[in-house]
Amino acid sequence: MSQKIFIFLLLVLNVSVFASSLNLGLHTIDANALKVRTGSSSQYKHSYNIYKNQTVTVHEFKNGWARISKSEDTPKWVYAKYLKKINKQEKSPKKKIQKKETGKTTVDSRLLRYISKSDNYIKHSKVFINVSQRLIASHVCRISDFRKTSGWIELSKDEIYFTYCGGFNKKDKIYINLLTNKIIGNMKKYK
Repeated sequence: MSQKIFIFLLLVLNVSVFASSLNLGLHTIDANALKVRTGSSSQYKHSYNIYKNQTVTVHEFKNGWARISKSEDTPKWVYAKYLKKINKQEKSPKKKIQKKETGKTTVDSRLLRYISKSDNYIKHSKVFINVSQRLIASHVCRISDFRKTSGWIELSKDEIYFTYCGGFNKKDKIYINLLTNKIIGNMKKYK
């Protein structure tokens, strides 16, 4: 009798592990905002939020939580209840995003709205737009990072500005020197 119970439990565990592994892969966020934490429970530190319809890749499930970071060295976990699996046939749902023409380039209207709150925006708008787009295109920043910081913040009168990408720690600061047009900071964020 105990051997039958053991076999039954083994089968149940194998089926649940197999079912969880089927759900690995691309998911969209199905909540207005979802907290990203450093571990697989609400007791862990909250790093930043991700937002409705953003796409994430799930690498592991554990106790109702999903690991969205490739590496376990820098863990990023979200509550799995608010994830929606993307089937291979369907693509990630995308909102229609308005784009605005600014001279020769097209800029996402959300990005413009967020960085237009930057310190001295009128004076430096072209540089802020250009640098922000470069940081997003190279996966260093996300548009939501600029929303959280309200764009670029003046550090000194020496034309140095900063923003945060991926969190609000010192390592997440990105600086731009407007005199030299150089970007300084951790450039290995979202790759």
